[in-house]
Amino acid sequence: MIGRIEVGTDYINISVCCTKSDGTKYDPSAIALNVYEVSQADGTLSAIDSSPFTPVKQDSKTGWYGYSLDMSALDPGQYVCLVEATVDSIDTSWTGTFRIEPGYGTKVYVDADGTNSTVWPYGHSNYPTSTIANGKTIADANGLKALHLEGNLSFASTMEHYYFYGFGHVDTADLIDLNSQDLDHSSFENLILNGAQGGGGASTDQIRCVDCLIYAVTNLNATLIECGIGGNCSVVNGASSLWVDCTFRYVTDANITVQSPTRLDIINARGQLNLVGMTGGTVYIHGQNSLDLTIANTCSGGNIYVSGDCTITDNSNGTIVHDNTTVNGNNTLRKMLSWVVSRLAGV
Repeated sequence: MIGRIEVGTDYINISVCCTKSDGTKYDPSAIALNVYEVSQADGTLSAIDSSPFTPVKQDSKTGWYGYSLDMSALDPGQYVCLVEATVDSIDTSWTGTFRIEPGYGTKVYVDADGTNSTVWPYGHSNYPTSTIANGKTIADANGLKALHLEGNLSFASTMEHYYFYGFGHVDTADLIDLNSQDLDHSSFENLILNGAQGGGGASTDQIRCVDCLIYAVTNLNATLIECGIGGNCSVVNGASSLWVDCTFRYVTDANITVQSPTRLDIINARGQLNLVGMTGGTVYIHGQNSLDLTIANTCSGGNIYVSGDCTITDNSNGTIVHDNTTVNGNNTLRKMLSWVVSRLAGV
């Protein structure tokens, strides 16, 4: 008898050749599978239940017959399998070994509808765990720094220098609540973020968001790249941040409480952006695709420099707005032309 073992991402196949020397096939009912776990301490064998191994139909041409197993049925470790058969009153057997590693790949998978467990295989893509806290436990135990998140989830502890990924949907019922936790230096991609950002608040303590929906996030201290922004958001006081290629009024109105940033650069902004509550600091905005910018009367200090393709509604009450847009600006030239026209008209 000869055999082979195939260990895949989430399955194990054990196969044996069931063809006799005269070319006839073994009767599968005469074949028995026994599986043993090898002790890492002393190498002794302990029999385990082999019933989870599902028999696979015998190949009528080759005589190969086997068993298939969902990897979740076994813990990580070293195993020995013994396939035995009694054919024509003659005992024959084949022995093979295989090893199961905690096969998380590069990410731990978390789904709000997953299983509340940190034990293998939970955290695998086919068997997600149910909380970010569980995902952190699994990741830390296996030297990983990336988590894939799905569903309505919330952070429960500090997680600096991690990577978080999602599917990129825009269902605001599936929010990732930052929950005022310290997530400094972590990156987010294709997720919907919500809640208050925690952390140090210094310009060097930012998070990085790519292709995310920033939905009513407060105390933002972030680099935002190609994000949608909606809801009542606020920038952490004293921030020095860069937002590039973002769309405002995504899903709902985007009202940004600016406070007093050291410097906030909003480059290639699109959509409808409402700035409120600016008390000082500096904001640079470059509009694109007819950005509609409204500066509320709650903006009482600081400087806003606006350029690009943008229409400005300035209701500010003390904030200085420098208009260099292609729609409203070049203001000096526009004023000169207006004066010339009025003089020619005799006004």
